[in-house]
Amino acid sequence: MIKKINHIILTIIIALFLALPAYQFFTEHMPVNKLYGVTHKQAKPTFDVKDWLQFSYQPKLHRYLLENYGFRPYFIRIYNQLRFSLFDVYNRGVITYGKEGYLFEPWFISAYYGKNFIGDSLVDEKIKKLRTVIDKMEETNTKLFVILTPGKATYFPEYIPKRLISEKKRTNYEAYRDKLLKYNIPFIDINQWFVEAKDTTRFPLFTKTATHWSVYGGSMALDSITRFMEQQLEKPMAKITYSNIRETSNLTDQDLDLENIMNLMFPLDRTNTGVMDINYISDSNTFKPNTVVISDSFYWILFNLPDKDKLYKDIKYWYYNKEVYPDHYYKPTQTTDLDLIKEVDKTDVFVLMACPATINKFAWGFIDKAYNELVLGNRTQASLIDKTKRIKAIKSRILKDEKWLSQVKQKAKERHIPLDSMLTLDAIWILENN
Repeated sequence: MIKKINHIILTIIIALFLALPAYQFFTEHMPVNKLYGVTHKQAKPTFDVKDWLQFSYQPKLHRYLLENYGFRPYFIRIYNQLRFSLFDVYNRGVITYGKEGYLFEPWFISAYYGKNFIGDSLVDEKIKKLRTVIDKMEETNTKLFVILTPGKATYFPEYIPKRLISEKKRTNYEAYRDKLLKYNIPFIDINQWFVEAKDTTRFPLFTKTATHWSVYGGSMALDSITRFMEQQLEKPMAKITYSNIRETSNLTDQDLDLENIMNLMFPLDRTNTGVMDINYISDSNTFKPNTVVISDSFYWILFNLPDKDKLYKDIKYWYYNKEVYPDHYYKPTQTTDLDLIKEVDKTDVFVLMACPATINKFAWGFIDKAYNELVLGNRTQASLIDKTKRIKAIKSRILKDEKWLSQVKQKAKERHIPLDSMLTLDAIWILENN
C-alpha cells in the first residue's frame, strides 16, 4: 500500500513539473527574467487552413514554441551555469575569461596587440579627408572633433589570459592618434588619460564584468569632454561638478554587460564601483549646443545619463552611423533617412567617437559621405547610394515579418514575377510614399 502511495505521489510531482512550464506559458502568472543578448524574436504564427495543409504553419509554430516555452530563461540559465561551473564552457566567441575572472571581448585583445591593423596609408587617407570636411563645415560655423575612447585590454593588460598574450605591434589606435596630430584634427584621448589615471582614481574606470567603461568612468570623462567641446565652440557651457561620491556593490546592467550575456544562474565575482551625483551649473550666458555624436556602443553610458537637456539644446546619437537616437525609440530612423547638408546646417558640433577595438572602421562611412556631399557637392551619387541602402533595409524588414512577407509572396504569384522583384517594387513604393 505504501509503495502504491509513493508511486502516486511521484506521478503527481512529475505531472506538476511537466505542467508548470505549460501553465507559465499560457498564463504568464509567474514572470521570469528575460535573457540578455541579441535575440531573434519568433512571432506567433496565425493559423491558416491553407498553411496547415501545405505544412508551412507547423514549422513556424515549432520555432515559436522553442523560443517561448514556459520558464525557458530559467532552464537556459541552469544549463549555462552547469556548463560553466563543471566544464569551464561558455560563449567564447563573444567573451574571453581573463586572469582573476576579468571578462573581455576577444576583439579588444586582438586590437591591443595590433592584429587587426589596417595600415598607415588607409588611416592617412581617411584623416586627410576628415581635415577637408572640417574646413568645409567651419564655413557654416559647425565644429567637429574626435574622442578616442578607452579599451579594456589597454586599461587591464595584466588580466589578459596567458594563452592570448603575443608580440605587441602597431595598432589602429596608435595610427589614428598619429594622423590626428599630423592633420591638426582636434581630439581628446581618453584612452591615454584612463591609463595614466589608473592608479590614482578612487574607483576603477572599468569593472571586471563589463566591456565598456564603467558608469563611474564615463561620468568622470563627461566633464573633460564638455570642457573640450567648450573650447572648440568658444562658448561657455554648463559647469559640471560631482557630489555624494560613494562606493557601491549594486552594479547596473551597464557595469555587468559581459556577465549578463553569459546568462548564468549565479553572479560572478565582482568589483565594487563608484556612483555620484552629477550637477550642472549654468547661467544666462550658458550655451547649449545642438550636438550629433557618431559612435560605437561606448556612447550609450553618456547618452543614458540623466539631465542631458541641461548640457545640450538637442543631442542625437548616430549609433555606428546607422540608427538615430532618440528618434529610433519611437519610429525606425536611419542616418540614410537624413539630409546630411541640412543636418550640418542645424548642428553646432559633430563628435566622432571610437574605441581601440572599433577604430579600424572609424566613423563608419560618415567621412566619405560628408566628403562627397559637402566638399565635392556630389549629392546625386550620395542620394543614389542612400536610396539603394534604404530599399535594401525595407526589403530586410519585409523578410523578417512573416505576415508582410506572405502578402508580398501572394502579389508576386499573381503578377508572375520573382519574389525579389516584388520585394524591390514594394520597397520602392514604401520609400516614395512615406
